Amino acid sequence: MGSPEIEPAEAITILPTLAFARAGDTLLLCYVRPQGPSDSDWAVWLDRLRIPDFDKLLVSSPVDAGPNSKQRRLVAEYWKASGRSMPRVARLTASPVAREAFTALSWLLNNLPMRAFAPNDLVGALTWLGSPMRPGAASTLLYRFATERSVGAEDNRLAG
Repeated sequence: MGSPEIEPAEAITILPTLAFARAGDTLLLCYVRPQGPSDSDWAVWLDRLRIPDFDKLLVSSPVDAGPNSKQRRLVAEYWKASGRSMPRVARLTASPVAREAFTALSWLLNNLPMRAFAPNDLVGALTWLGSPMRPGAASTLLYRFATERSVGAEDNRLAG
């Protein structure tokens, strides 16, 4: 069985503080700023979540970053109000503490289908998700997310 195709290039979204795309039934998200995603980029991400074309989510970051408490609340409210089942979520993070916290969070939230992996265990993350995406394709896309950024008002504010 072949790996699912990544959405056309125009469907890959690279914003100043996060990037995402879909391959088959797997949605990939990458945070690229140590301070986490901006509120405006998070709003774009929430709009993407509303498209019911995935049931697996792979989250990565080249920096120790993630959504702030307000952003986490917004996504929790979305899942609660949507009536959809939360997708399986695999989080790639270099931090052992973050991996343990992610696991504890899944237990506290009634065993939500969430699990954290070290960045060098992409194969394990994709296998756990049940994603048919090939590790090489996922790695290439996550690398692109981590190294390419759109330049916009957010970047100008950060530089100034």
